[in-house]
Amino acid sequence: MPGQMGNTNSVREIEDIPEDNGARFRGKVVPEEILCIIFSFVPAKDLLHSVTLVCKYWHDILTQYHFWFRKLEVERIALSDETKEKLLSLDDERSALYILQGLASRYLPFNRNLIKNPCGADGLKYWKCQHNRNMITVESEPIGSDPIPEEAGLPTQHCFVTSYMISCRTQTFNLKKLGITPVVMDLMKLKIYVCE
Repeated sequence: MPGQMGNTNSVREIEDIPEDNGARFRGKVVPEEILCIIFSFVPAKDLLHSVTLVCKYWHDILTQYHFWFRKLEVERIALSDETKEKLLSLDDERSALYILQGLASRYLPFNRNLIKNPCGADGLKYWKCQHNRNMITVESEPIGSDPIPEEAGLPTQHCFVTSYMISCRTQTFNLKKLGITPVVMDLMKLKIYVCE
């Protein structure tokens, strides 16, 4: 388990915890370790949007680095040792916590296709076409060629088809709008793969 950063006042004496606090259940105090285990199986989006609002004690737990490292393990999201070390040594704790929470909730668009409508199932929606737009069409299954292989990871057999004339379709992505700030880029050293 990586070292703990952030809040250092989360471990409290039993008498310091009010009766109506989320650390008590039927008059008994639930240890922080047990709450962390329970929370680690709650969807990250619920943790971020609902569970943190229950009480200050739960909020304190859910703003600790060690919890989010555990959550990533439960979600089977692997981080390299180098990335863990960078996150733990980052001066800007809010950015590091944002990255951990973004990874666990899959809010940050890592390890996924950023292209919308990649196979043309929605026609030319999301695509900007240049040069002979009327020469680009979509087939629901490839005609005159083999089916699209499963390893392509496309949801359907739709595919774009062009004629012998030059045509071009593009999409533009704003990484900052997708949640990938310059700090995230600098820290994670993301690799962007482009393929067809």
